Amino acid sequence: MLNEAEKLLIADWKGKNVLKDVSADLEQEGVILVCCSDGHRFGEMFCHLQNFTENIHALALNGGALGMGFPIKFFFRKRALRRNIQEAVDMKGWRHIVVSSHWPCGIATSNKLTLPEVLKRTVNASNYIKTRIRGENIEVFPHLHVDFRILPEKEKGNQRTYEICHHRIKELALAY
Repeated sequence: MLNEAEKLLIADWKGKNVLKDVSADLEQEGVILVCCSDGHRFGEMFCHLQNFTENIHALALNGGALGMGFPIKFFFRKRALRRNIQEAVDMKGWRHIVVSSHWPCGIATSNKLTLPEVLKRTVNASNYIKTRIRGENIEVFPHLHVDFRILPEKEKGNQRTYEICHHRIKELALAY
């Protein structure tokens, strides 16, 4: 669950437009979703994207795109994910890729990542995908899904997906 410092950090990021509501730019033919397979959060992330498009090609695995920024032990996962993204782009002909991480995250916690590190790795993974995936006019949208629930087994719907404005991260040089 989120602690008070993390809640304040998210509020600060929203106030500085680092996190913003998901853009209507996704209202296109479809999106390729690269995300974590976490059963507590996958459904909410998927349903949220359906507000913008019914056509979602999901590529989900533990940690999602966070693995693209981990050390060498994740090399094969990174390569496999990159190949799967490329195959999806080639097969579907879609040009929008959503890279979504979430907080809290078990993989991030087990690798001792903080919320700011997850945000930065999500942006780094998005940049990596943008430079490595072939296709015309590929657009990559980094997202952060936040679970604000206190008692996850009892409360529903207190989750939120934000688009990460990576230009604001660079401007502010987030040093949290």
